[in-house]
Amino acid sequence: MALTGEQSARIEEIYLKMYAPLMAYAVNALGRQTTAEEAVQDVFRIACTKPEVLLTSPNPEGWLVNSLKYVVFNMRRAQAAMARLVEVGQRPEDLDTEGPAGDDLELRLTVEESLSPEEFKLVRMVAEGYSLLEAARELDISLAAAKKRLQRIRDKFRKLL
Repeated sequence: MALTGEQSARIEEIYLKMYAPLMAYAVNALGRQTTAEEAVQDVFRIACTKPEVLLTSPNPEGWLVNSLKYVVFNMRRAQAAMARLVEVGQRPEDLDTEGPAGDDLELRLTVEESLSPEEFKLVRMVAEGYSLLEAARELDISLAAAKKRLQRIRDKFRKLL
């Protein structure tokens, strides 16, 4: 659905008013400037897909803050999932084969075999809190390619686990 001129102008006005406070919240919650920018832009992408909901809200600023809270929550959840994958997929030379951690050796080796070094690096970077844009730049790929690779990695692990 395309925005009308009035909706676009109103959302732009709210954007200019709320960008700095939303960025402050996101940086505090996520810890990285680029990840925070990604979260705030995602909130405004959502706002542009639901202009009626935002603009008819009695408190549009509060609607944006609540949306940001959900976006941050989802980003943290995805980051935690990637961290678990990285933990499971540690390189063989990093594995401790003694005690309870050694019980997962077979699973860890399966994860190791299923990821290329570049895929593992992407997952590790996301798990460490890098934004997809930063990870894409580090790997010298486009943002769209990074998103697609991450989706393929998730699909691999759904089948594997």
